[in-house]
Amino acid sequence: MVCVLVCLAVVLVVFLIRRRFSYWERRGVPAPKAWPFFGNIVQSFTQQKTVGQIFREIYHTYDTLPLVGAYRANEPVLIVRDPELISKILVKDSHVFFNNDFSVDPKLDAMQGASPFVQKDRQWKTTRTLLSPGFTSGKMKSLFPLIVNVNQRLSKYLESQPNIELGHTIETQNLCRRFTLDNVALSAFGIDGKCFESEESDFMRLANSFIAPGSFALSMLQMFPLISRLVALKAIPKAVEDTLTQIITDSLEHRKKNKVIASDYLQFIAQLGGLNYAEIAGHAATFFEDGYETSALVMSYLLFNLSRHQEVQARLRAEIEEQNEIGHDQLAKMPYLNACLFESMRICPVLEHYTRVCSRPYIYKTPSESPKHLQRMEVNIDAGTVCFVPFGGLCHDPVYFSRPEAFSPERFLDRDRQGFKRVFYPFGGGHRVCLGQRFGAMQVKMGIVEIIRRFQVSFDEKTHLPFAFLPWTVLNKVKGGVWLTYRKL
Repeated sequence: MVCVLVCLAVVLVVFLIRRRFSYWERRGVPAPKAWPFFGNIVQSFTQQKTVGQIFREIYHTYDTLPLVGAYRANEPVLIVRDPELISKILVKDSHVFFNNDFSVDPKLDAMQGASPFVQKDRQWKTTRTLLSPGFTSGKMKSLFPLIVNVNQRLSKYLESQPNIELGHTIETQNLCRRFTLDNVALSAFGIDGKCFESEESDFMRLANSFIAPGSFALSMLQMFPLISRLVALKAIPKAVEDTLTQIITDSLEHRKKNKVIASDYLQFIAQLGGLNYAEIAGHAATFFEDGYETSALVMSYLLFNLSRHQEVQARLRAEIEEQNEIGHDQLAKMPYLNACLFESMRICPVLEHYTRVCSRPYIYKTPSESPKHLQRMEVNIDAGTVCFVPFGGLCHDPVYFSRPEAFSPERFLDRDRQGFKRVFYPFGGGHRVCLGQRFGAMQVKMGIVEIIRRFQVSFDEKTHLPFAFLPWTVLNKVKGGVWLTYRKL
């Protein structure tokens, strides 16, 4: 009898597994063969590739399809290749695809729960409306002097390196982290991060304690999406949360006692009214997500690309030198700098994909406006389906970008005419476009201006090519670092 029950249980498990992994086949959507339990991301479990790399390979394998099925562990997900449907997901039909698929329990993790990135529906709308005025062009102007201050620290740090006149090799991802974290410390917390004063300042250790657990938690949710529905994860350690809240409390109490009115982001949040210090700290902490790690990676990749293309670096330096003084308004008047930034974000995307969850049954039928090389399909998308917008795949698709592996900023000098907006979403798209994109772009461009006008940046063979990325990460972080040589001009 026991043997019969065991056999029946085995048969049932096999049936359920086969049914689960025939989900896309039953809906007429092609999908690569999946492993039981691991789906299509077994190489992520074994730390050979990131989930983003795996999905980009799937994107390119099915190069004539508007939609491709995949399995993120045991969860069926949809990789959207048709730019027309992507546009509908992000804009026209965004009410159907409103939320991303990352979740935290705000009762367990109040600080991470304050981030618009993880919030849903009405809560997201409320927070977005509350914080948006803090990221206007006018607010960026008020933060600009703080970045100028950090720019001076960046130059002083580089000039202090041994033999800088002949060339000194530096791991550039860490260099850029120091720069962006000093900006975040001043702008979001009203303190001096002192990130250039020691190999690992107190604030840098605190920031890494904030970033690393959250990044790991989000990575786990990529591979185990059911975790967020079954187990409440705390992305930010309690000790870090308490320390950040205490920093905010001390800073605001000092301002109140000494009648100091600052022009930073912290002052903006404090003046919103109705928020306690913990809530203010939660909103200020959202700066970490866009202002620290993401911006540092964007900046390091741009320096890498400039080091590999000296003719581009020389042209950019010439544009910088044409400016008598680099102010906030001058940054917008430097088209080649903007083109270099966009091209670097295209060729080295920091985030491989964006996700949106379908909230109700949705019918996709390939529209006549879709690219002609795509096959015609009609698919019923179930409620709850996670849809992937494959930013990295689109950016390296020769259909949309000629010679996609070539670093050519010139392609972005007339971006509107070439129609890149249909496939190029460097800061996300639609209602969930990155809230801190102005701040991120401003500090990256200012850091690049400071370095390129004072230093020659060259590639160092210590950097391993092609890049291998750290496994189990959401962002594309280079394993072994990005090593570049800086020579004072």
